[in-house]
Amino acid sequence: FFVAGFETTSTTIAFLLYFLATNEDAQAKIREEIFKVVGEEVFTQETLSKLTYLEQCIFETMRLCPPIARIDRQAKKDIKIGELLLPKDIIFSVPVYTLHMLPEVWPEPDKWNPDRFSPEEKAARDPMYYLPFGAGPRQCIGMRLALLEIKMAIADLLRKFRFLPTDETPIPLKLKRDAILSISQKPMILKV
Repeated sequence: FFVAGFETTSTTIAFLLYFLATNEDAQAKIREEIFKVVGEEVFTQETLSKLTYLEQCIFETMRLCPPIARIDRQAKKDIKIGELLLPKDIIFSVPVYTLHMLPEVWPEPDKWNPDRFSPEEKAARDPMYYLPFGAGPRQCIGMRLALLEIKMAIADLLRKFRFLPTDETPIPLKLKRDAILSISQKPMILKV
């Protein structure tokens, strides 16, 4: 359980730090939220759940850099979706990255914009266009733990440090397109 989520969680943290370093206004807003909600106290599940802007930033990072770029499934029975028939035993892929980049769902899809995950924006969008953890009965069992780990790590880091780009930071970020996991083409070097 812990091992399966290690790479995806640590990768999400790295991408989020990149986006915060290259979007200093968002970083400042999260830092303000942390000090307002938690201050110097110990983080609890309750206080972490109140860091709503941090959560929006995590979700937007996972939209642009989903931990898993596609989800493969095998049909256990014949499935008809509109005019499409998926026969029993066929293996099909759900293109998570592609869904996360549809311009008709996500205006300016290449732009990192945490406001896409405000309560109003989330309510107006079909949730099946956002699948970093999958959905339904096969949804990632470690989703809640992963989000808790990411929130705690980022909140603790931002309470103590600021992250900035350097001359070596790749801007804009480019992902390897042939990978199952989101991976940057170049190292994401940041100043702490």
